[in-house]
Amino acid sequence: MSKMPEFIKIIVDLILYSPSNNDLVDEIVYHSSWIMEIIAIVGIIIMILRNPSLKEHKRTEDRFLFYECILVIAMNLIKLSFIPIVYIDSVVGDVAFYVTLTLFEVLYLLILLQWLVFVDYNLYRSMDHIRRRYKHAILPIIIVTLLDIAETVFIVFGNSYEHWYMLSYVVYILKIVIELGYILIAVFLDRKHYRETKEPKFLRLQAFIIPFFLGTYFRYYDAQMMALGIILTYRAIKRRDRYIDNDTGLYNGDYLDYLRDFRGKKGDSVEYGISIEAKGHGSEIAPLLKELCPPNINLFALSDDRFYMLSETTKESALNMTADMIKDAIEASDIHCSASVDVVKCYNEA
Repeated sequence: MSKMPEFIKIIVDLILYSPSNNDLVDEIVYHSSWIMEIIAIVGIIIMILRNPSLKEHKRTEDRFLFYECILVIAMNLIKLSFIPIVYIDSVVGDVAFYVTLTLFEVLYLLILLQWLVFVDYNLYRSMDHIRRRYKHAILPIIIVTLLDIAETVFIVFGNSYEHWYMLSYVVYILKIVIELGYILIAVFLDRKHYRETKEPKFLRLQAFIIPFFLGTYFRYYDAQMMALGIILTYRAIKRRDRYIDNDTGLYNGDYLDYLRDFRGKKGDSVEYGISIEAKGHGSEIAPLLKELCPPNINLFALSDDRFYMLSETTKESALNMTADMIKDAIEASDIHCSASVDVVKCYNEA
């Protein structure tokens, strides 16, 4: 029992990102942290190289996750750069340390934002939706960056801590609010999507959120935990790859059959959708359909020239309006093809 207060103090010190005054613990934390940073970088690189779809990142979701991997690798490299910087005992060393720390924090926020965009696209699969929703999402990160720069100036060139203490506290709280905000938005979107749709759940938010919180509380391991979260996230959604058409990046016919079976078992017997056929122009029409597809409709590539939009709404009037909009957009495009666009209704078997 006498050891318990010291153990608790060590845990608190780790959470507060400060030395524990226990030589053995400090040595373990120091060496394990940089070793784990190297392992994290190598692990993400191996994940990219072993998965052709991620390495080529032609599909939108793969491209989003690839950018996420690059940001996490950069963050771990910056974390490793702290090791030589802390030994520079001069004003230049102080400036380098705080500039690097600012870059690290900015990357941390950018990774969370990129993860949120990745989650949103995986749920709704609409780039137009992404552009509208995240048009100004970078502004909070810009504000935090400017405050971080001001904080660095006060720390390095200020006469006393009194000048920057309150600013430092404000920046810290603001970062926590932004981080939690991104996480909560992702959780909200996830729950809203699966409440409004009847789809099997491929994406597991906890695969990223749990490592994120571990890294937040044990700040020595924040970059490494972020890397672990990305690796676990990719493993969670990789099983969906067999349902993705390689040429278009859309869901394939196998997933439509799987989804119909899944919904039939849930008691959803009626299905409404829009069938699109453009003979000889499928590869040209697919990108246009991606842009036109509303967030609440799944788009499938059934063959080279046949596509299907599975709607959540049962209002045929709304579907007819969507079908007319798609037909008008195809006719107004540079594709120059006569496409058949029809509203269909079918029944799922339990």
